[in-house]
Amino acid sequence: CKGAFQTDEVLTNLSLPETLTIIKSSYLNNGRADYGAFKGCPKLKDVYFPNSLAEIGISALADCIAIESLYFGDNLKYICRSAFNNCSALKEIDFNDKLKTIGDYAFEGCTSLKNVSFPESLKYIGREAFKGCKAMTEVNIPASVESIDSKAFAESGVKEVNIYSENINIASDAFPADAQI
Repeated sequence: CKGAFQTDEVLTNLSLPETLTIIKSSYLNNGRADYGAFKGCPKLKDVYFPNSLAEIGISALADCIAIESLYFGDNLKYICRSAFNNCSALKEIDFNDKLKTIGDYAFEGCTSLKNVSFPESLKYIGREAFKGCKAMTEVNIPASVESIDSKAFAESGVKEVNIYSENINIASDAFPADAQI
């Protein structure tokens, strides 16, 4: 069935209950996300994520073009594929200290997103996770990160990359060609 509030043109604020642990998505037969629970809500600006939330599912809040900042609860561990892609007004993200995975395409097309601070708990940055984030100019990769997938920061504004991990697998095309690593 269609995502619960997908393309709702009235929704401006979202406060999720403290008992919620996952925002799920529906799937097509080929494994791609069919619907995100709050995908494409053009006026959704303020989102409150409870401390109980551990996973934000596929395309959950994709194409929500009014969201400017995200503050995640204390227990979020997984941001899945395309969860926030094309949130073009998004400027700021405050990750918690338990986040382990930023999935493929998670923040792709978030053109206003500036520099983010990744937590020491982060292990994986997915394929094209920050592709097209034009306002992002610097990236600091903590020692905990084990893998950065293909084109993770492609077509972004990243010019400076600081990597603090000695044991990391980085795809050869993870960063723009002119970035200083």
